[in-house]
Amino acid sequence: MNIEKFVGIPWVEGGRSFTEADCYGILMLYYKEFLEITLKDYIPDPERVWFKKEINESFPIFKDFNEVTDLKPHDVLWIKWKDTSTGITNHVAVYLGKGLILESAKVTGSIIVPLKKRRKLVHKCFRHRSF
Repeated sequence: MNIEKFVGIPWVEGGRSFTEADCYGILMLYYKEFLEITLKDYIPDPERVWFKKEINESFPIFKDFNEVTDLKPHDVLWIKWKDTSTGITNHVAVYLGKGLILESAKVTGSIIVPLKKRRKLVHKCFRHRSF
C-alpha cells in the first residue's frame, strides 16, 4: 500500500476516515488499512473525558501493545505534545522506519516528518502484540 494515502488528511477531533482524522484516527487508519489490524477506539466516551487526561497504559485502547525501547516500523510513539487548550500531553504517531513518523496535528493535518523533529518529545514507544 502507498503510504502517501495517509498524508494530507485534515485534522478533525474524533475523525476516523480518510476525509478527516485526529492523531489516533490516523493510527487506527494506518493499522487497519496497512496492517489489517483493527484497534480499539475511545469514541464511546461521549464526554471525551479521556482527552482531558494524559495518555497512559491504563487506557483500554492500549492493552494490545507492549512498551519497547528499540523502534521498528509500525511502532506507536506517545509524544509529550503540549495541548494548550487542555494543558496536558496526549499525542500519538506511527513510526514508519527510516527515521520517519506519520502523525496528524491540528495545524498540519496528517503528515510524514523526520523522527528527529519529535525525538525529544517522545515519552514512550509501543509495539502491537502481533509483531
